[in-house]
Amino acid sequence: MPPAASPSSGQQGAAHGRRRYRLIMAAVLGCCILALAALGLAWYRTRVPEFPDLALEGKDPAIVHAVEQARVAVLQSPRSGAAWGQLGMILAAHDFTAEADICFARAESLDPQQPRWPYYQAVDLSRGEPEAAIAKFQRAVELCASSPDAPRLRLAEMLFKQGRIGEAEDHLRLLLEQDSNHPRAHLGLARAAYERGLLEDSVGHLQAALADSRTRKAAHILRAQIYQQRGAAGAAKEDQRRASSLPNDPAWPDPFVEEVARLRTGRQAALERADTALRRGRIDEAIAVLEQTLHDYPDSDWAWYLLGKARVAGKEWRAAERSLRRAAELAPGSAEIQFNLGIAMYGLKDWREAAAHFRRAAELKPDYALAHYDLGLCLLEEGNRAAALESVRRALRAQPSLVEAHTLLGELLVQRGELAEALQHVQSALTFSPGNQKAVRLMASILGLLIVPVGF
Repeated sequence: MPPAASPSSGQQGAAHGRRRYRLIMAAVLGCCILALAALGLAWYRTRVPEFPDLALEGKDPAIVHAVEQARVAVLQSPRSGAAWGQLGMILAAHDFTAEADICFARAESLDPQQPRWPYYQAVDLSRGEPEAAIAKFQRAVELCASSPDAPRLRLAEMLFKQGRIGEAEDHLRLLLEQDSNHPRAHLGLARAAYERGLLEDSVGHLQAALADSRTRKAAHILRAQIYQQRGAAGAAKEDQRRASSLPNDPAWPDPFVEEVARLRTGRQAALERADTALRRGRIDEAIAVLEQTLHDYPDSDWAWYLLGKARVAGKEWRAAERSLRRAAELAPGSAEIQFNLGIAMYGLKDWREAAAHFRRAAELKPDYALAHYDLGLCLLEEGNRAAALESVRRALRAQPSLVEAHTLLGELLVQRGELAEALQHVQSALTFSPGNQKAVRLMASILGLLIVPVGF
């Protein structure tokens, strides 16, 4: 058998050419696919999303910086629900409410399983579009159930306001399934029962609300209304008295809203944080915030004022004086600054200087009862009892319920032998502050002087 014939060199060349062509075409096609993918990725990453229009001119630089950082994050990840939501939260924190809602709607479309985005929209809608707000609250509740409980509570309240009491009750009972003593749920069910005329059921639910400091005042007010309907005027009056003596119920904890609040930045936000810390007795925290604020905003009169007030609270009289004098330079027409400068000087036992500042505060604000009262204290220290008495009278004309002024005026009148008028002021002090020990002692003293011994 003869051997197989070998291909000619021409045939070999043609086959090699075809293979080479196919390889080249495959490489070109691959490069095209890669190029298209790269272009698509670049478009995805860099295309400019449609931002809401923002009027940032004249805004605090810290706010502008925060907004711009959030915008950059959206530019880098335009299809990130979290990035859009963060931009919305920062805008909401700085009162760009309508613009924030645009961002929250975009975030919800990109991240539909996150309850925050419909919830934040619902909070804004609740101010004027209750039915639209209910729909968004319902979506948030579907996503987070009762953890946290704020969305379900807000939904129940909106339903109640719209007259959908049965639906509101259903949500409140779901909260009780998780916590049988939930005070806000019990308060809501008490209101629902009251609306239905079920007064016994309403009182039953109020027990948990009365026992909690977050709902106590509202519970007393509602129970007073129930007693009034029952004809129990005395019990109603007692509940009204208790309610009036209580501070307002604090806002219910809302982690989602608190997240937005924590994003507030700039001078005003810092001043609000410092003021809150100061009112809660956290003096060191307030001072730290204010010192940083003054580093960033050295000409903020209110930051200097609050720092001086914090130093007064800590009885750092000289440091308080320095801060308050700087505040007074920046805001010479502020009665509050003058008043606190008077307190600092009183702490330093500089009665004349303190009196000058209290007097100035009263001139700037004629009905400033405490300024008149503290001026009276300074005048007493200087030995001017007649002027002190008149200043305390001015304090009472400005604020008839000022217990300290009634008591001091009673003391001054006793020293002048005007016992009848002194007794009237001590009785007023005890009316406004039953059990006030200083007034009780003064009352006993006056009564002792008024009793005429019977001769034998």
